[in-house]
Amino acid sequence: MVPVPLIPPIDGSHPDFIQLQSESARLLTFHDWPSSAGHIVEPRDLAATGLFYTGHADRVQCAFCRGCLRSWRPGDRPDQEHRRHFPDCPLIRGAAGDADFRASRTIDTRQQQQQAVAASSTFTLTSRLVR
Repeated sequence: MVPVPLIPPIDGSHPDFIQLQSESARLLTFHDWPSSAGHIVEPRDLAATGLFYTGHADRVQCAFCRGCLRSWRPGDRPDQEHRRHFPDCPLIRGAAGDADFRASRTIDTRQQQQQAVAASSTFTLTSRLVR
C-alpha cells in the first residue's frame, strides 16, 4: 500500500508558493528526491531552509524568494548556500516565516498568555486572602 499525501502533489512547473510556505508541504515534494543527491544533502535540511524539490535533477527552489539552487556537492549546507546566493530572501532576513513555525508559535504564545492570566488570577486571589 502506498501512503497518500495529505496535500495535493506540488506541480513543479506551477508551484503553489502559498502552500509551500509550510515546511511540511515542502518536505512532501522530496518523495522522489534522487538518492545520489540524498547522500549529499538531506531533504529535511532543504525544507527547513525554505526549499522545495522542483522534480528536476537536484534542483530546489525557495518558496519565499523563488531562488533556485542545484549541483549540490559534499559539504554543502543548505542554509549557508541559500544565504550566500540569496541574501535578500525574506526567510533568510527573517521578514517571512515558515507557516508551520508561525502556527506553532501562535499556539505557544496563546498558552503563555493563558498561563500568565492564570498566574495573575492566582496572585490576586492569594493577595486578597493575605489581607
